[in-house]
Order: sequence, then structure tokens, then C-alpha cells
Amino acid sequence: MMRTRIISMVAATCLSSQAWGEGIADVDGVTNGLITAGIVETIDDTCTTISVRKIRGLLYLRSLYNMASNAGFEHAEIEAYVDDEDEEARLRARADAWLASEGAVTGDEESYCAVGRDHIARATQIGVLLRAE
Repeated sequence: MMRTRIISMVAATCLSSQAWGEGIADVDGVTNGLITAGIVETIDDTCTTISVRKIRGLLYLRSLYNMASNAGFEHAEIEAYVDDEDEEARLRARADAWLASEGAVTGDEESYCAVGRDHIARATQIGVLLRAE
């Protein structure tokens, strides 16, 4: 039992992104989670009849922070990644492209509302972070 736990701990350490010299952007769960957060934020900003579930949103963002931390990244590294304007622009472009692929059209509030309502109805990760008013 103890040997299994030690092997698991060593494997987790060796497989962490930090051990391979990768950055936070290479941790798929964090990157995809931030894109999801960007999509939710855009729907909230664009559609007046849908809003973010604030507590769920904060818990979701905290889970992304914990994911990065568990991958071996320090608080300062995580904050630097989140504050990086180039990375934010890259993630924002991916979120905007995803929204467009779902039918959202810049300048058309209802198209963003339709995407939001669809995801709320299907209870996707995006949908559970939103609420129709």
C-alpha cells in the first residue's frame, strides 16, 4: 500500500507539466477552462437576459487555479500567466471563434443569447455557469 502511494506520487511529479518544462498554457484543462470563462464572460457582457452565476463562476476559476497549482506552478507564475495581455488576446480570439462557430454574430445580441440559452438547456460547463433571467 505504502509503495503504491510512493510510486503514484513519483509518477505524478514526473508527469507534471512543470517537470517537462512546459508552461501553464500547455496544461489543457487550464487553457480550456479559461476559454470557457471567456465565453461565459462574453455572453454575460453581450446578452442582457443572461448573467453569470457568480459563486459558481468564482468556484470554477478557483478550480482552474488549483489545477495549475497541482501541476506544479507557483502563485506568482499563475498570476503572471493570467495577467499576460498577449495570452489573454490569444485565449479571447479562441473564445470568439468558438462563439462564432456556435452562431454568435458580433453586434447581434440575440445570437449570443441563443448560444447561452442552448448551453443552459443542455447543462454544459458553459450553461451551468450562466443563468437566464
